[in-house]
Amino acid sequence: MPKPNEQRKTLSQNGLSDEEIWSAIRYLDPDTHKATTGNAIIAFVAVLSIICLTILFYARGW
Repeated sequence: MPKPNEQRKTLSQNGLSDEEIWSAIRYLDPDTHKATTGNAIIAFVAVLSIICLTILFYARGW
């Protein structure tokens, strides 16, 4: 198995860089960033709801 440096040299000699590979991945799967953002928003709303409910129940003495 080649070392990472040797593998990078081989890729660069073939004309493929890491940036080109990631650019192709983003082009082929553009919704990846949108899905991550949506998941973060859902998680934030869930945590905020739990905090608000905890404060509400504490204030009512439950």
